[in-house]
Amino acid sequence: MKSATTLIQIVSGKQNQVSRKLRMKEREYIKYNDFLLKQIELNQQKKIEIAYRGDSLKNLYKRFGIIDDETEYHKQELLKRIFLIGDKSKYFYKRNLLNFSETPDYIGFNDNNKNEIEKIFNYFNNSTKSKKTYIIDFFIKNIELRNYFENEENCNHFVNEITISKQQKAYRNYYLKVLHQLYILEYKKKSHFISTTTDKNVAYDFAGKNGVIIHCWTPKLKLRLLFKKYNLPKISYLPFKKQYEETILAGVLPHFISAIEILSEFKTYINPNIFVNNVSQKVFTEGLNIDQTEFEEYILKTQFRKSFTIAGRKITESKAYR
Repeated sequence: MKSATTLIQIVSGKQNQVSRKLRMKEREYIKYNDFLLKQIELNQQKKIEIAYRGDSLKNLYKRFGIIDDETEYHKQELLKRIFLIGDKSKYFYKRNLLNFSETPDYIGFNDNNKNEIEKIFNYFNNSTKSKKTYIIDFFIKNIELRNYFENEENCNHFVNEITISKQQKAYRNYYLKVLHQLYILEYKKKSHFISTTTDKNVAYDFAGKNGVIIHCWTPKLKLRLLFKKYNLPKISYLPFKKQYEETILAGVLPHFISAIEILSEFKTYINPNIFVNNVSQKVFTEGLNIDQTEFEEYILKTQFRKSFTIAGRKITESKAYR
């Protein structure tokens, strides 16, 4: 597929629609408008979830291996790399793969054997002893969860029940997601997940006035976990409920990024790949078709050492790059 090379920009929503239209060709304006309408429709039908990721510009420049000098050239280079590579969880960072892969509590991306499940139990068991107010509050609202994990005799039951389940990885990710949301530092610094929110105002708070908002979406996949069947503890109340967190496994691929908003400029840069894709439900459930011929060349310039691919429910970890 021919790659879209021009980064189209629009004025932020704080400006009027006329100003937006003047900054892009009419054909592109119509295409992007159709894209947004389809995205809203599928979001309302609960087939996808629109999400936002707020971060500082400084963090993004560092993560994507670009000099933070606020020049137009380096800003355009940052946009190019995000639209080509996407953003990934800390598990994929070079320093984490090098520093943590040999530590006792490390859990590989596809590991779901008994030893790895036991590590999850131990993370929760240690968390029940935390003195942090928000963690104490979380377990007060999840009494059955606390009672289960603070009893070390339940470890064998937890490991065995998840191991015999046909959905081992789904149960594993269910509990790891909560550890990520709880900001359990021992796990968070090498987490398999990335945080987004369905509330744009929350993303603004995380980004700060000079930060960046990554506009993205994630397909909604129905998954039924049988907690009663296996007598496993279920989370009744999520931590930081007012942050409306949408926790995404592995990261946000560029195929699911619609735009990048730079708050200090009051500008939103549209993913140029939108203009070379047909607006259809398939684009939102399977992602945009992107020419990633330069992927390996550019990921080597970032702080990421690995990547991943998605096919339906299956997420596959890539090889390690140099």
